[in-house]
Amino acid sequence: MDSLISSLECANEEFELIIVDDASDTEVKRVVSRHKLGKYVAGEGKGAMYARQRGVEHADGDIIGFLEDDMTVDPNFLKPIINSFKRGENIVQSRLIEQDKRITDFPKSIYRWNFEHSTNFNAKNKKYISVCQESGLFVSAEILDSYPVLNSDLVGDYGSSIDFSLRVRSSGRDILFNPNSKIYHHKAEFGGTIEMNEKSRARSEEDIQCSNFYKEYYHNLTYIHSKYFKRYLLFSILYHIIKIMARAIKYREAQCVSVCVTGMIIGLNKGIR
Repeated sequence: MDSLISSLECANEEFELIIVDDASDTEVKRVVSRHKLGKYVAGEGKGAMYARQRGVEHADGDIIGFLEDDMTVDPNFLKPIINSFKRGENIVQSRLIEQDKRITDFPKSIYRWNFEHSTNFNAKNKKYISVCQESGLFVSAEILDSYPVLNSDLVGDYGSSIDFSLRVRSSGRDILFNPNSKIYHHKAEFGGTIEMNEKSRARSEEDIQCSNFYKEYYHNLTYIHSKYFKRYLLFSILYHIIKIMARAIKYREAQCVSVCVTGMIIGLNKGIR
């Protein structure tokens, strides 16, 4: 928090700091109030994208940026962003540097054969990119009025940044990656990829997080394929059904098949309607 406030003050620009407490922790509210860190907004415990949308609803600025509580920023991280907007950009992504070396590039497990290949958020060259990351993203308030970060057809957080990127790009907007704005990610609760989450999760019968997570995962994945990549839809469904069956055999979790397939069916129905 100290690095963020210091960098905001160094930018010599008017700013407002909105802290969305999605965990409903009363201690967070007390700390924000005691130190006058910014505007406190209580979340609803529905996930990161709902929390970001809550923040947008309480924002008054012309440019809205998103960060997470496990991130720090360079002292001058905001200046490259402001300069990009002054040159006419409307969506700018910062360079996201993972401090946990176990975490690989997040999008590689998502794109594969149809999502226009991966975007490296640790690259060093300024360029226009296919998708943005949820964190280190700065968007003009005008665009967020027409294209909210939250899509109510999705459940959970998986794929939300991809969906947002595809929606704004379909309207003719570009997403600029500016590596001169540096943000450091110090912790990733789920390890950064689907595979790492799968390996690290508990194997007890009481653990239902996997079922919920994979239902959301396949719901959102199928929705995105059916909405934006119809020519790959059949291949995608067959590929993931095989993957689901293989996973069920490997972990002896037959009940996960129905959970995952249910998620796919719901996502497909929302995507093609």
